Amino acid sequence: MPSIDRTKLVRTFSEEFDLPLAWWSDERQPPRSKIWRTGYEHSRWPSVDTISSRYLGSETQVYIDPTFRDLGIDPFSVANDKLTITARLLTSDESKKLDGRKFSSGLISSAQVFEQVYGYFECRAKLPANTGFFPAFWLYTFSGQTEIDVMECLTGSPRVLYNGAIQKNISGNSRKWNQISKAEASPGPDLSADFHSFGVLWTPARIEFYLDDIFQWGIDHTPPGIPSDPGFHEPMFMVVNLAVDGQWSTSKGFKANGIGQMLVEHIRAYQIIT
Repeated sequence: MPSIDRTKLVRTFSEEFDLPLAWWSDERQPPRSKIWRTGYEHSRWPSVDTISSRYLGSETQVYIDPTFRDLGIDPFSVANDKLTITARLLTSDESKKLDGRKFSSGLISSAQVFEQVYGYFECRAKLPANTGFFPAFWLYTFSGQTEIDVMECLTGSPRVLYNGAIQKNISGNSRKWNQISKAEASPGPDLSADFHSFGVLWTPARIEFYLDDIFQWGIDHTPPGIPSDPGFHEPMFMVVNLAVDGQWSTSKGFKANGIGQMLVEHIRAYQIIT
């Protein structure tokens, strides 16, 4: 299988986790590099820190950082040039202060600090070993209509890698997701046993997915029958998160119990030399 040609890439963003993580707060004025948002309120300035902006659907975690509601709960640690995101059960007292959420966990987003149209985007990570966790690395537009899922894994099946691209068509007040592509890779390496590099090459016409620099599969992002989505030609920002449970995971019989840890070695972005 072909590998990514790095001679045609110029690095535009690099988080190597060699310094303490820099949090976003409304008092910090952009632009500043390496300032991460920690919730889903990507497109608002100032940010809206609500519990509902810190989980999706039937997930049981709340994405949090040490400053959220002054609770001092920190799912992040940086040591030996690696970020560890820890999902853990909340105590009864903590849960009451967080609207009954069951787990604390972490999300980092480059929204409003770094976004880019086209290029190669990668995250090198080691995924949780325990069942019931849902780590992901993905790209998203501010419009919220387009998404590229570079890596998703249900940790009950740590050898199965999912990736793909989706768009949301808007007609009046109705919104419908069109699944442009989604792949369940054939069982490969155990993604919880070691670090692996998850990458996507995004061009004006095509999206290609890579694992450890090796091409896995690709697709034209405007296939026949689906209208062209401007989101695939607009800047996207990067998100890394560790979800807990959720409908997809529980439908496969996976239920979180205990602690899940996702280790991240780096997050990088590159422009393509033409």
